[in-house]
Amino acid sequence: MPIFVDFQSSITDELLKESAPLDSEAAVFFGKILASRSKGLESETYFRLAAEAGDPKGAVELGMNLQERGKSFEAITWLRQSEVSDPWYTRSYLAQALAATGNQQEAEEVLDSALAALVADNPHHVLNATFAFNFYHAGFIRKAIQNFELAYRGAEGT
Repeated sequence: MPIFVDFQSSITDELLKESAPLDSEAAVFFGKILASRSKGLESETYFRLAAEAGDPKGAVELGMNLQERGKSFEAITWLRQSEVSDPWYTRSYLAQALAATGNQQEAEEVLDSALAALVADNPHHVLNATFAFNFYHAGFIRKAIQNFELAYRGAEGT
């Protein structure tokens, strides 16, 4: 179902100032363009249109956008909805939002389950360095250090 948006020249000068049909995939695309130009509030509008239309990518992008802009409580709602479509990537943002709202235990559980799911999918891939950053950004310094150490030992062995 198309979404109708008034393009107020916020994306590029080439876009006309008229209403145009926009599907949820295009809304996510334009939202990403705006986000890359540090226009978080404007990109939120496009991500929200896609998310409210039921697009899981829109929900992921909206949740990440909200989390990056410090709206953790609202981000949690959208990231929980999109968790199935992109499990480990979304879970890292969900964990950050949970930690920012004081839900440390649940944030840690979310990261632990994401790491376990990735290791189960590909046990030979060195994931510890990636997850060290995720644990660090969610405020779990001890687990971040442990994962950096595991990644270092894994790199030494190769």
